[in-house]
Amino acid sequence: WQSYLAIVTFLTLPNARAQSAKAPPEDVVVLVSIEGRAELASAGTGNWTPATNNQVLHLGDRLRTDKYSRAIIRFSKWGQLRVREASLFTIEPPREPGRRPLLNLLKGFFYFFNRDKAIELDLQNRLASAATRGTEFQVAVAEDGRMEVSVLEGEVELRNSLGPVTLSSGQ
Repeated sequence: WQSYLAIVTFLTLPNARAQSAKAPPEDVVVLVSIEGRAELASAGTGNWTPATNNQVLHLGDRLRTDKYSRAIIRFSKWGQLRVREASLFTIEPPREPGRRPLLNLLKGFFYFFNRDKAIELDLQNRLASAATRGTEFQVAVAEDGRMEVSVLEGEVELRNSLGPVTLSSGQ
């Protein structure tokens, strides 16, 4: 019996190690799908290249969608982000070590949704920043930087030079 247990343990240990080595880190951001055309500029470069389905995005990367195009981004911790046509955003490093990355929404329309738990994200653009505690909301960023947030479920705290304001479901 002991030798059988030793053989089973021996055979399953390498497999368990291989599985844990393949497990993605918690903060993986993946471009799940593209309809139309999307381009990616890797961190620190100005070179735009065609983005592909299942492409991993990294801190500092910029993604843009063309006219009549859209993309779905999956955050392993925060659910999904749907990016509509003519949109542009950057994944910035966290404001403080150990915090979540910051999404810099430069222009376009973004829809955030998570079925499992509240989405806690830090967003910013040229005119305001937002901390979210919601499961479903959308953000539209105009060419002039004006940001409109619609909260379908949860809360979003917006902040600019005039101070904070909290938006709740339906606002």
